Amino acid sequence: MGAHLKNLLSAVGELRPADRGRALLSDFDWQSHGVSHPYIIFMTGRCGSTWLTSLIRKTGLAGNPDEFFNANVARCQASTDGGLPGYLSSLAQRQSMNGRFGLQIDAARLRDIQAAIDWQTVFPSSRVNTFFLYRRNILAQAWSWASAKKTGLWHLQASQETAGPSASEASPDSAELVTQMVRIRKDEQFMEEFFSTQGYEPYYLDYESLRCELDLEMRTILRILSLDYAEAHEPPTENEQTVRRIEYTEKSRVLSDFSALHRQALSILRRRRLKISPEEIGELFCRGKG
Repeated sequence: MGAHLKNLLSAVGELRPADRGRALLSDFDWQSHGVSHPYIIFMTGRCGSTWLTSLIRKTGLAGNPDEFFNANVARCQASTDGGLPGYLSSLAQRQSMNGRFGLQIDAARLRDIQAAIDWQTVFPSSRVNTFFLYRRNILAQAWSWASAKKTGLWHLQASQETAGPSASEASPDSAELVTQMVRIRKDEQFMEEFFSTQGYEPYYLDYESLRCELDLEMRTILRILSLDYAEAHEPPTENEQTVRRIEYTEKSRVLSDFSALHRQALSILRRRRLKISPEEIGELFCRGKG
């Protein structure tokens, strides 16, 4: 049993042992919980998911999506000792709105918990709307991952007054950046294989489009959920920031040096962003200068 699953089961009071041959969450009646449109946001981390879910919540139309299968979130949300079924039932009642209930999940947690859930019956493709949030700029995403791990600073609320991490605290070296890019592609490949297995056809949404075309993308998300954007309590604006971007003092300099050195490899990676294999990324950047 992986650490993510073990911690989640502990957080929700699941007493039954996890058995690879038996799902702990094997069925769920969405209709009896008043949920007509459950939805899942799949993501690979450091791609704006916290910002996106905060924007969805502020519309007041599509519930309160969150990382409900994250043990840290589950410890705050779990209100019963009913294990995974009781936990999801409680969430569907408390965190849904207008018949919409959403959750987000990253690749690491999905790997750990997928066997504990019968996805075909609990989250069937015929009922669940799915989204896949990723970053076109995988190098910037790799920087964000490596820097957050170094500093322990993962999110920054708009109201927080915190200076950006210094260069010595945050700057990953070239090897760390390549390692993170390879890992991100492995996570993306894993998720796309999962989509195929479950019959999901998610709406692909990249962080850069969300930032540049916020109104368009938010309207699209709500339309997919059969909601009217005009009824949003607080329509998001491009200037609105519920979650602040973390500013790193040396990011532009370090990444521009890396990009110039590996310009050919990065060009190939950008052209084949969601087609290139993790192994090819490693080989490209191991060849030396671009």
